[in-house]
Amino acid sequence: MMNEPEYFVDVVIPLAVEGTYTYHCRKKDFDRIQKGIRVAVPFGKHQVQTGIVYNKHRSTPPYETKSVYQIIDDKPVISERAWELYEFIAGYYLTPLGQVIRTALPHSFFLESRTFLKLNDEATYNKEQLPDDAWLIVEALEKNQVLSVEEIGKITGNRQKGLKTYFQLLEDGIVEIHISIRERYKPKFETYLLPASEEKQLKDFLNDISERAYKQRELLLFFFKQYFPAKKPVNKKILLQSYSGSLIKALVDKGILKEIRVAADRQIFDEVAEENIQLNSAQQNAINQIQSAFEKGKPVLLHGITASGKTEIYMKLMEKVLENGGKVLFLVPEIALTTQLILRLRKKFNRHISVYHSKYSLNERHEIWRNVLNHSTKTDIILGTRSALFLPYSHLDLIIVDEEHDEAYKEFFHQPFYQARDMALVLSRIHQAHIVLGTATPSVESYRNAETGKYALVEIFERHHQTPEPEQILVNLAEHYKQNKVRGHFSRDVLDAVKQVLDEGRQVLVFLNRRGYAPVVECKNCGHIDMCPNCSVSLTYHRQTEKLTCHYCGYSIPMTGVCRACGSNDLELHGTGTQQIAAELAEYFPDIPVGRMDADTTGKKDGHSRIINRFETGEYRILVGTQMITKGLDFGNVSLVVVVNADRMLHYPDFRANERAFQMLTQVAGRTGRRNRRDRIMIQTYQPGHPVLQFVLRKDYQGFYRHEISERRQFRYPPFNRLVKLEFKARNPQLLNEASEWLAKALRYYFPDVLGPSDPAVFRIKTYYLKEILIKLPADKSLKKSKTIIGKLIKKYKAIAKFRSVRLAVNPDP
Repeated sequence: MMNEPEYFVDVVIPLAVEGTYTYHCRKKDFDRIQKGIRVAVPFGKHQVQTGIVYNKHRSTPPYETKSVYQIIDDKPVISERAWELYEFIAGYYLTPLGQVIRTALPHSFFLESRTFLKLNDEATYNKEQLPDDAWLIVEALEKNQVLSVEEIGKITGNRQKGLKTYFQLLEDGIVEIHISIRERYKPKFETYLLPASEEKQLKDFLNDISERAYKQRELLLFFFKQYFPAKKPVNKKILLQSYSGSLIKALVDKGILKEIRVAADRQIFDEVAEENIQLNSAQQNAINQIQSAFEKGKPVLLHGITASGKTEIYMKLMEKVLENGGKVLFLVPEIALTTQLILRLRKKFNRHISVYHSKYSLNERHEIWRNVLNHSTKTDIILGTRSALFLPYSHLDLIIVDEEHDEAYKEFFHQPFYQARDMALVLSRIHQAHIVLGTATPSVESYRNAETGKYALVEIFERHHQTPEPEQILVNLAEHYKQNKVRGHFSRDVLDAVKQVLDEGRQVLVFLNRRGYAPVVECKNCGHIDMCPNCSVSLTYHRQTEKLTCHYCGYSIPMTGVCRACGSNDLELHGTGTQQIAAELAEYFPDIPVGRMDADTTGKKDGHSRIINRFETGEYRILVGTQMITKGLDFGNVSLVVVVNADRMLHYPDFRANERAFQMLTQVAGRTGRRNRRDRIMIQTYQPGHPVLQFVLRKDYQGFYRHEISERRQFRYPPFNRLVKLEFKARNPQLLNEASEWLAKALRYYFPDVLGPSDPAVFRIKTYYLKEILIKLPADKSLKKSKTIIGKLIKKYKAIAKFRSVRLAVNPDP
């Protein structure tokens, strides 16, 4: 009789490993398994990994398979349409599917596994003949039954020595492996109260209760008022607001009330008064144009000047979708933007909204993920940053990408290096959903797509409520220095304007896109500058902590005030950061509270909202910030915006430097002029004649676009050419050079426009040296074929043994 064929599953391991891995399972498990459920599987020598089932079949592979250790879910944690997006990202960004899933899922979905050692019951050995370290381990196992790897290291006094002994005992069969796995997600429970008896018995008890127990009687009457109208369990928190826990316990102990524990979401928004949205004629006209574009199935680029009321348009579009029972994804580039948006959206949509971004805990993100899977009305609208793309949507009707131009939509640090705006367009095709890309300063690529008819273009050049345009002033620092009209980092004209605004009871925003106090501390005696030992950058001085810190790896040392090379105390600070600007303004205006909003002050979960609330309520009169303050925030009492130094944005070594400078300056200018008064934007610069600054001064986006698109065409940059960047890193600089040169030579055989390998601006980070290769691909050539060639060459490169220590990452559309 032939053996019955075995049952197999192909599993994606959420690591940077290619392909899927095949495991066998029992028939009864095979019937339970579906694509997208989690399984615990052995991976490597003594590891258990969380795998995601990709496929199941009965085709025996040509190698011996391991068995599935455990089935974790009854239902998939990834929807079919989410799989489509993940697979597209893996293909487009040349990233293993496992790495995409690692990025997509909250890490609470990945099991925690610990390896323990225990004695093999069937082993025979003479303990007295064992080496000293082995004897110590066996002795400890006899007492404790199991030991972790960490405990073995402590017993032997040396972790490496302990591991060596551990593997020898394993090989001799004296011990065996025991693996413990557990879920990382911990549900939150709330206690509710129900009557433990029939209604008549409760009334009898109320009548019989003694006068001494009047507090119990009062509590019970209060409970009845809460419970009987809807006959729903009463949250214990409501009772605890007026009565003690011991009083509630007494009623539970007497069998009058009973407690039940119910799983509860961590993210709960209170009901707020509904906002009634009134559109002006320009906004209504934009809505009509958008609906017309939707009927033609086109993505919409909504180009509305700052303060034109794009948020009200989004809300009207969302309102219509929800009326028809649909779902909405609303993407924003920064967590800071969600603070004010949450309040506005809650006023309109109450409890139909959930917020998803990295500042929420793993447990909170896990719950939102589950709610999306279960089609909860709490997730009718998802407001989130780029990671919200990955949620397991089954159906979306509308996708909104606010501030579509923003560079924060691009992942710069980890594979896959995806562009959330572009992937939102892919997601809209997968769901056949409408999509709106909104901004006051469209990206060059998006405006080009609108110009060529790929997108529908809807423009608004009228400010909401007809508020007057703010006055924009370029302050020529070179001239002001000559006239001795500069104090610290500010022109006297700027300081006079700040004083005037403060005297009138209004507020000031000050923008500088660099955190810290000073980026360089130099010894005036010997010229020594403290550099990071791990990265090719100077250490930035942070006055608040009195430390010199690297912004790339986090390395820090105390600021002693003494040169570490020659012992001199004559140190000089070079450059400027937000800390220094805030300290300077506090010195000039000692009675005025100055706030600061940058990566150093917003590290905690509520950091953004805390600072924004303090500014909105007037606790801060001046707010100094980095690019966080430039995006989408609406502060009604701001009458002056100051840009400390516009020049450092204009000369960054990147083909998008001019575009980003124009966008950032236009956006920060848009934080004022939102009420019926004449406000000002003052931009300090040494180059007032620079074309970008002149376009900003004239509020001339079309002029800027024509200037920029001409240069892009001339130098073969997007949108006329596609770019693929290859990023190498290794601790050995000679091997790094050899590896990058090898691949560059191979690429030039197929592609005529290969730049590099070259050093990036920061050529060493976290002890790794870096190299880059940039490939320019003509936009009219097949991208798929080009990527296939690149992929094959990378496989050949990875097959060379001596290059295996050189890490390679592929970054399309850098």
